[in-house]
Amino acid sequence: MAALQDPAVAARVEALAERFAELREDMRDTFAGAREFLDFIQHWAAVVATQLEDTTTAQATITALVQRTLGLEGLGSVKIQMDYPRRRCWILCPRGAALRVMEALRGHSMDCKLSTSYPPQLVGAPSAMPPRLPSVLCYKLVARHRGRFVSIYDGETEYRLGETVAQTARPGHHGGFYVFRTAAQALDAPFPTSSKLKGATKALLLVEAGEPCYEYRGGKLACSSITPIEVVLRRVKKAAWKV
Repeated sequence: MAALQDPAVAARVEALAERFAELREDMRDTFAGAREFLDFIQHWAAVVATQLEDTTTAQATITALVQRTLGLEGLGSVKIQMDYPRRRCWILCPRGAALRVMEALRGHSMDCKLSTSYPPQLVGAPSAMPPRLPSVLCYKLVARHRGRFVSIYDGETEYRLGETVAQTARPGHHGGFYVFRTAAQALDAPFPTSSKLKGATKALLLVEAGEPCYEYRGGKLACSSITPIEVVLRRVKKAAWKV
């Protein structure tokens, strides 16, 4: 205690205390930034197209391909950044749309892949990001009936890629659309014996589920809207579904 009465020691302790407070604040900011980034990459994917010869033409072509693949509304949720010196292009898009974007690019003989890094000019501040999409990505088992994806249960509700269907979900299995957290849970989902298309050919869709959602056992959710964004399995091979 006597040592702390020394002015030099007291000044040093005070300086260290201030430095510790600064480090603690920096740590808090760092963790907040890490959480924000982890939340970001759960919803967005970066596709990089490389070895582009005419980068100006390539950017126009990529923009047209993305619009054709995702639609004009979908293009609004994508950011495209050209790296001219390195002859490559970054496409930041909703995670569920990344595979379709890559397929479109490869269809035009472009070398592309999912990127494990996110260029700062694309991530940037939240205001620079594309509009945030619904945060719940789930799976839904549907019937393939007369060239359409339809509800196994009622045999009428149609699910089209990129189009949202809505019905308010309420607690206690009242209303909404049933989806599952994982593909395995969706594939193992039982259906009532009254389901109209229980014996039809099945397909598995990746969907964006909109709030409010109510979760039940086995990863099952009833959500107020769903937007199919990708066909995971066009034909599900399984002998019979549970009753």
